[in-house]
Amino acid sequence: MKNDQQTFHYGVEDKQWELNLTQEFTRLKEEAGETGKDQAVNLIPPVDCKIEESKPYNGSIIQNFQLLIDQNAKHLQVESQRQKVDRLRADADYQLEITSKEKNTVVNDYRVEKREYEKKGIRNILPALQNKRKKLKRIMPLVLLIVVTDALVSSSVLQQLNYPLWTALLIGVSISAGLFVLSHQMPSMIHKAKSRFAKIAVVLGVFIAVSLIFSAFASFRASSGMANSLYFILINLFSFGSASILVYNYSLTPKEKEQLNSFGAMQDSLNALQKQKEVIEQKEATIRASITKAEEQYQALHIYAKNVEQTIVSSYCSTYQFFIEQNVFHRSDQQVPTFFHDKAPNLDIKFKTNTP
Repeated sequence: MKNDQQTFHYGVEDKQWELNLTQEFTRLKEEAGETGKDQAVNLIPPVDCKIEESKPYNGSIIQNFQLLIDQNAKHLQVESQRQKVDRLRADADYQLEITSKEKNTVVNDYRVEKREYEKKGIRNILPALQNKRKKLKRIMPLVLLIVVTDALVSSSVLQQLNYPLWTALLIGVSISAGLFVLSHQMPSMIHKAKSRFAKIAVVLGVFIAVSLIFSAFASFRASSGMANSLYFILINLFSFGSASILVYNYSLTPKEKEQLNSFGAMQDSLNALQKQKEVIEQKEATIRASITKAEEQYQALHIYAKNVEQTIVSSYCSTYQFFIEQNVFHRSDQQVPTFFHDKAPNLDIKFKTNTP
């Protein structure tokens, strides 16, 4: 018989197999009735025939339905499905054992790094450092405004010295860009100084150098007949000093930068370990879901096969009883053989319970 079994989420059915069985039930019942009639003509089975001696008379009925019982198990491939589930379960156990070791390693690494993380107080320190760096980014537009303003002032002076517009702008922007870079380097230069005296020396040295640059511009202004050269020097120094102070107050010290990089790397490592743990747990869930699905399908197939088998047994009992009725009805001696009072001999059923 062709196997056109259909498997659903929580159930199984094979309509063609059921139809084939129904047709076979009808044929076997008719055949059993004819057997009963034929035996009745010859007054067999004998009246004193017992159940253990009845095989020559009822054996074909038992054999035919036992064959259907065996065919049902084979056709629905219950044993094959059970072996498949066993293999899947063994493979799943092996994979889960591997993933369990991987997860234990990740969890242990996470615990060690988290302990070190907590020990260093990174939970409190890191946000403060990150916030300070964010503040520096927020004040950058103000620093740029100061530098751009200074560039425009310098460019205007150069234009009064008869420099072309684009040349004046290029020189002014270049000078201001240099001062912008220097204002960002000053905090690092100050922090690197060992002593308080050295820090003061760095500040004074830088401001003296910048003052000389601005004094040179002042001399150009004086030579061009511009008054109030000192006024422009003070404006330039104020711009440079304001930018430097802003950057110094909000920039990270070398130690803080080192802490931020180290703590950030540790935080990234913790996040990566947590993500790795989640990936492993998702893999475990997928493995367990696959074996659960296979077991549910096998359970459904087993229950369906048992239900079909019970239908075969029910038809067998009905057919066996029909054989008896036809034999008794057509016997000329009106006698009832002894074993007709007994229940039909049991078939060797394959599915005794609803659970595999």
